[in-house]
Amino acid sequence: MMWWWNDGGWWAWAVMTLGMVAFWGGLIWILLTLVSRSNRPAAAVDPEQVLARRFAEGELDVDQYQQRLTVLRESAKSGAG
Repeated sequence: MMWWWNDGGWWAWAVMTLGMVAFWGGLIWILLTLVSRSNRPAAAVDPEQVLARRFAEGELDVDQYQQRLTVLRESAKSGAG
């Protein structure tokens, strides 16, 4: 009773072997994909875009936005020179 797959012939062993290779290959692929994604550096964020988003969402009024934008641009000029 335990050896019922012997009646299927060689193809039953081939199907089981291919299924096992596919399972372990898929598992390894998933793990490698997760590891490679976690090692990627974070995308650079543009401070002016963050400031513009905060202004658009109403967190900042016009004066605050212009003041902070001026400070950002001045610090960028002094850092680039």
